[in-house]
Amino acid sequence: MPRLPNSLLSKAGSIDPLVLLILPACRDLNSAKNELRWLREHVQGLVRIKKHTQPFIDERTSLRQLCERRRRGEPLQYILGSEFFGDLEIQCRPGVLIPRQETAASVTRLAQILRDETRQRSRERFKHGYVPGPLQVLDLCCGSGCMSLLLIHHLLEYGVLPPHSHVTGIDISGTAVDLAKLNRARNFPKLENPRMSFLEADIFSDQFVKNNTHGRANSASDSEDVGYSILMANPPYISPAEFVRTTARSVRNFEPKLALVPPDPSSPQVQPGDTFYPRVLEIARAIRPRCMLLEVADMDQATRVTQMVEKMGQKWFGLEIWRDDPSSGESCGLSGTEWLIRGTGNGRSIFVHNFPTPSISKP
Repeated sequence: MPRLPNSLLSKAGSIDPLVLLILPACRDLNSAKNELRWLREHVQGLVRIKKHTQPFIDERTSLRQLCERRRRGEPLQYILGSEFFGDLEIQCRPGVLIPRQETAASVTRLAQILRDETRQRSRERFKHGYVPGPLQVLDLCCGSGCMSLLLIHHLLEYGVLPPHSHVTGIDISGTAVDLAKLNRARNFPKLENPRMSFLEADIFSDQFVKNNTHGRANSASDSEDVGYSILMANPPYISPAEFVRTTARSVRNFEPKLALVPPDPSSPQVQPGDTFYPRVLEIARAIRPRCMLLEVADMDQATRVTQMVEKMGQKWFGLEIWRDDPSSGESCGLSGTEWLIRGTGNGRSIFVHNFPTPSISKP
């Protein structure tokens, strides 16, 4: 990491000694000023809350303590205790991966597709008296629950969430599951539809598919209107080498490695970093979802996972690679394949679906 120029350090110190204190972690003067403002507002809020129980709390001392934590590289989200994820404020805790805005962009795009597909099917079937079946969502490696919660937020906002829908979030970390439950309670304190369950489980266990999956596996045919079955997964996907070489120091030192680096693959055909994807696709074969959204690290991994999807033995109507912002920029087909690449930025997600309506092809 390059050293900061003395002129920048002098300018930061002239603004506020605390700006100078956190500048090395922020690496940018405007970012340091913004973060100090957020930290100060956070402390002021704590003072207001605790003034009856701790009347002698010193605001400046508390602020400096938080700035010291930031100086050591602790992520701002852990210090403040939350991060905005799309329209939602998601609680953050050490031991649980911090939500990323690129993931929020993918979930928002998925919600838009589900909205358009639902409305299209409703128009086509209204004259026949069909009622949409319940939505079923399986969220693997759910972490803070951010993906499920944002998806449901958008579907409620669009008015397309069928009655009796259900969301199941799975994570191996009990700390993550507890936080997901807290985020559900904070963002949807009175929500009855859908029912949302966050469970601690190991998706590699022999009994997982039998005990914890929901979907279309028992439906008589794909033509039945039993509602959408959606599989989402944001698994650990960074190889040990990439973890050391490419991740920020704050990520390596403070965020849970369990949520970032998967165990070594059991098959020599699977590259380090890809360990979870064969298992996720095995689960997909069992539940036969109508669509999947799988988070990936970059375009190289997106290509490998897309090739795995093609080898599943299941026919998909559409297979797409989404970049960081899947709603912007040109869409293009990848030469020699039937894949569509959407958006701008780095490779971020794999989206596959069995929605026949042409409306979802519009970015």
